[in-house]
Amino acid sequence: RTAGYWGTPITPWTAERFATVRADTALEVFVVDPSRRFYGGWPDDSTVAWLQREMLEVSPAEWGGAADPRGLRVFVREHPPAVAVAPASAERGLR
Repeated sequence: RTAGYWGTPITPWTAERFATVRADTALEVFVVDPSRRFYGGWPDDSTVAWLQREMLEVSPAEWGGAADPRGLRVFVREHPPAVAVAPASAERGLR
């Protein structure tokens, strides 16, 4: 597991970093701290809009079982539904 911050003094959040994050489909979970209390910066408004538009927001009950006292928002990348593959015998048909 790896993680990164939205932005830090050394690596601020930029449009270029946003483009990299958008393109990296290996990134599947995004945590946002609306209170901005925790280290790691805050994504810009266009990034938050992208998360809300393109990702599935997971409620605290779904990822922790109880209301999150920190008020974090968790977004996950939705995957396309799996394609069902017919068994090889079905492909050949019955003779």
